Amino acid sequence: MMGVNRNKVSVILLTIAMTFSILFLYNNWAFAQASKTEGTSDAGSKFIGAGMAFGLAAAGSGIGLGFVGAAGLAAISDNPKII
Repeated sequence: MMGVNRNKVSVILLTIAMTFSILFLYNNWAFAQASKTEGTSDAGSKFIGAGMAFGLAAAGSGIGLGFVGAAGLAAISDNPKII
């Protein structure tokens, strides 16, 4: 692995492992006739999906703001008269 950061690889592998564990371990597959209760079988999956959506959106915006902050600090250090 030439030039591959071990931290990046470990984060990617951890993300894949978490995704597969959510998909395959927290499922509620039924192989028999469905019960007559309404709205109770998939309520947990909705919350997991909503949490993942908000979490990934927050992580993406945090990474983007990190790049913006780094570029701003680099520009200020090159020319302090910008401020």
